Amino acid sequence: MPSLGASVTEGTVTRWLKQVGEKVEAGEPLVEVSTDKVDTEIEAPVSGVVQQIIVGEDETAKVGATLAVLTSEQTQKTNVVMPSLGASVTEGTVTRWLKQVGEKVEAGEPLVEVSTDKVDTEIEAPVSGVVQQIIVGEDETAKVGATLAVIGPPDSSPQ
Repeated sequence: MPSLGASVTEGTVTRWLKQVGEKVEAGEPLVEVSTDKVDTEIEAPVSGVVQQIIVGEDETAKVGATLAVLTSEQTQKTNVVMPSLGASVTEGTVTRWLKQVGEKVEAGEPLVEVSTDKVDTEIEAPVSGVVQQIIVGEDETAKVGATLAVIGPPDSSPQ
């Protein structure tokens, strides 16, 4: 769920434009979302196939939540980034990794615990795969948008 405005914290899925098993092109509208401020279409971030829909129609998700899982046509690595955890929050501290390098993780599964001056929360894996690299260690601080870890394809080995 992307940030759709400074004060928007969640959105409701109104309609999936693609279903599980369907191909989608990068930039193609994937899902319609409604917030208290705007109704919009969210585009597919990569070309691939819809593997799983996590947030169904008429369900609400927080900004940063995983809405669906796409399998990319290209086998690629995915960066796990520090999400925005509040309008005035600019950084967070990794308090505990719940998965280690070489371990498998499922999309939507808690991956890392993060603490800010406003909130303590778990960040979920954006895709299913294998943890390839942990970039920000426990007790280290990262800015919003910084890469915390890298997840590779499910059949990959750590680098």
